[in-house]
Amino acid sequence: MAASGQNPFSCAVCLDTWRDPVTIPCGHNYCMHCISACWDKEDEKGVYSCPLCSEPFSPRPPLKKNTVLAELVGNMKVQIVTSVPSVVCYAEPGDVECDFCTGRKLKAEQSCLACLVSMCETHLQPHLDVPALRKHKLVKARAGLQDRVCAKHDKPLEVFCCTDQTCICMLCTMDDHKGHETTSVAAERRHKQNQVAETRSHFQQKIQQTVTTLQTLRERMANHKTMSEKTLAHSEKIFTELIQYFEGKRSEVRELISAQQKQAGLNAEEMVQELEQRSTELKKGDAELAELCHEEDHSWFLQRFHTFKNSPALKTSPIMILTVSKYFEDLSQSLSALRQTVESTCDLDMVKISAKSKNYDHWLITLYKYRLCY
Repeated sequence: MAASGQNPFSCAVCLDTWRDPVTIPCGHNYCMHCISACWDKEDEKGVYSCPLCSEPFSPRPPLKKNTVLAELVGNMKVQIVTSVPSVVCYAEPGDVECDFCTGRKLKAEQSCLACLVSMCETHLQPHLDVPALRKHKLVKARAGLQDRVCAKHDKPLEVFCCTDQTCICMLCTMDDHKGHETTSVAAERRHKQNQVAETRSHFQQKIQQTVTTLQTLRERMANHKTMSEKTLAHSEKIFTELIQYFEGKRSEVRELISAQQKQAGLNAEEMVQELEQRSTELKKGDAELAELCHEEDHSWFLQRFHTFKNSPALKTSPIMILTVSKYFEDLSQSLSALRQTVESTCDLDMVKISAKSKNYDHWLITLYKYRLCY
């Protein structure tokens, strides 16, 4: 029994309403195309099973259309169409228009890859009822269906020329592409599907590496800030105790620390923005590849494939990692020593501090640049 809310006339394989329903020996019903496809995969084993109850059959049972179920499904569709009023949805800018509507066109619901037309809910009905039209391949409504037709012969692009890496029609194989290595678009789709999976895996690896690097950068930035604040606090304590003599010297040290902290923050912020932008681009590319993996139109898939194969997002780019300098540690040690040397050694120690600061001007942040190679 069907669960609440589930269509009782649905195929357990495609989860859609039965098309050409057949009943197999165990009593379960499927679309003829769906169960045939399942059993085609079991030809090598020579034992065929029911997708629902797993009951084995040998030899392969013959399939005949269940006319009673087919009539019930047809009546159900008619009742749905006549009893549920359709909401009029006119095509807006950017929508795919119905090719059959006259006057103000409705928004198309699906496109037929055999007829190369897009249809609204009303004009789609013949493709659901007429046996000959029910064999046509229907996909989500899309524009540019004429791109599936050969511009020279006005025939469907059903062949893929491996020599020229392009989709062609059957007539093209006898003139412009005569003697070339060819295959069906479906076969080439299966071949390219594996490459898409590899490319998507590449995207996902880059996303993970970018996220990891970004996280490391932020941790280093926080550590850098903590060390900076700690050093500043330590310097305040030292110079408070020696306030009368070291008033001028304290200002010098404060300026040194603030300058180094400001420079580090500017450099680190640029790296954060670069990595965030790269992460966004990679995620967008991965989402488009995920959508491409489920594309039903072979020609459209192959035409879009090279866009992602040579995606700019896969180009190598430098990634920089922030390394905390030992400058603050050296400064703190020097300040502790400065307190003990008192006035007699103050000028000498401040010369040392100033010299170290100059040496660290361009090395406060050590940037390791490397390229990701795959």
